[in-house]
Amino acid sequence: MTTRTVNTEPLEAGSLPPEMFARAVEYVCHERNLYRVFTHSYGLRHFPLLHLDRFASWQHSAGVEPLVARYNALEPFLDGHVRQRVVTDLDHIFEVLGELFAAGHKGTVNMWVTYPDGSSFVTSALLEGMDDQGTVYYTKINETTNVTCRPLTRDTFLSLLDPEDGQVEIDVLRHSAALAEIATMDGVDAMRRIFGDLYGYRWQGNDLHLGAREVSLDLDAFDELAADLRRSAEQILTPDGVPKQQQFRLHKHIRNRFMPIQFYLAHVQADPALAAALMPGLPARVDSAVAAMDVALGDVLKFASLLVQKPVPAMLELHIAAILRLRDVLPAYQKVNLDVLRSVTR
Repeated sequence: MTTRTVNTEPLEAGSLPPEMFARAVEYVCHERNLYRVFTHSYGLRHFPLLHLDRFASWQHSAGVEPLVARYNALEPFLDGHVRQRVVTDLDHIFEVLGELFAAGHKGTVNMWVTYPDGSSFVTSALLEGMDDQGTVYYTKINETTNVTCRPLTRDTFLSLLDPEDGQVEIDVLRHSAALAEIATMDGVDAMRRIFGDLYGYRWQGNDLHLGAREVSLDLDAFDELAADLRRSAEQILTPDGVPKQQQFRLHKHIRNRFMPIQFYLAHVQADPALAAALMPGLPARVDSAVAAMDVALGDVLKFASLLVQKPVPAMLELHIAAILRLRDVLPAYQKVNLDVLRSVTR
């Protein structure tokens, strides 16, 4: 029996090519889903430009993500133009999915995923389509998984969901006319459209503003993180080693604050229209700033790895020192990013 798909795109199981996979895993989980949808469905080669404001400032958090970008205009853009939360019960979930796929949308849902070491976690998975037999096609990208449009039978899909009080939340990623338009633009027009029209940034004299407020460039979050790591030494340096959640805080969720900015700067350098718009001398400064960030992130990884291997106070202090060296490269890094924006958007 031949099955029909109920979505607007053909579904073919596969995986991301190595270069795209290596880039995708550097994003936080939900942005990996965006990377897949925006580059695959829209052909949006300008995806890195969506992170043009992440360089400006950070806030410290006691959660698993210790540094949170203070400026992240992608999120309100998504809430206003792309993302819509739908809640349904298990009896109606296939009806809801069929309607959203038929409209050309995608969705994300929390599912149980089993990793190669046998551990299982609830994590966000991208739902790309469904056929008329209820087979759901999902995509999951992480450090150990690279599957796109992998089919799940109706019963298997239901067994992997993590409902709360019988309800399942689906974040619908609606088709966006704005993103489809940006996909047709050259780099300069795309960056200007994102910067001003979609995100709401503007220049007031020589100062960058978001709405009515000047953008802050403070780096206090790094000193707060250093102090928090010292206060949390007992939770980090346990008799059983460094807990997995703490390992994420030591490196992974620091690195993925900065890699999107690195990709953004690389895109600016590689795009002909953007590269031609940069002020004289700026390309060399971009190269230098990117290289300094690579070194700083490499040091954070090095001492996080050594700390996991040898969880003692002296090693924790070496790791904290690496985080503070990362802080110290940021003033020059921020200035380069501001000059990139000035070159293109003023």
